[in-house]
Amino acid sequence: RLHPGLTEVDVFLGWFGSRSRLMHRVSRLSAPAMRLGPVAAGVRLAARAVAGRGGDPEPGRNDAVRTSVAAVAADAAGNVLATVELDGPEPYRLTADLLAWGATAAAAGAVRGTGALGPADGFTLDALEAACAAIGLRRTG
Repeated sequence: RLHPGLTEVDVFLGWFGSRSRLMHRVSRLSAPAMRLGPVAAGVRLAARAVAGRGGDPEPGRNDAVRTSVAAVAADAAGNVLATVELDGPEPYRLTADLLAWGATAAAAGAVRGTGALGPADGFTLDALEAACAAIGLRRTG
């Protein structure tokens, strides 16, 4: 709905630095692998071990961590229509601020349309871009 030829947008979160694109590809393989009992058991065991180390995120605790996002929009033939790279604040803060903005805007009656809408459809692309900029998500590269 944002572009007549747009059929797919791949988004990569850069929590893994230069390995982010590799992690994106690996994650596609994880769902079938998780159907294997030993793999699922190993992941659960590792998750319990990691969860016991850090606890829940606390304000100010991860300020040195940044959000890095790359997105590639393509048409049905695989032709790239647009790319964007973004840098922003600590991921938990970014998520909380975006959710708070969306909830506040919706409560104020800013939602356009009905039904299941993405943020650009529900609030307009301009409003979403302005909110992201106010939160600290900036274009790079």
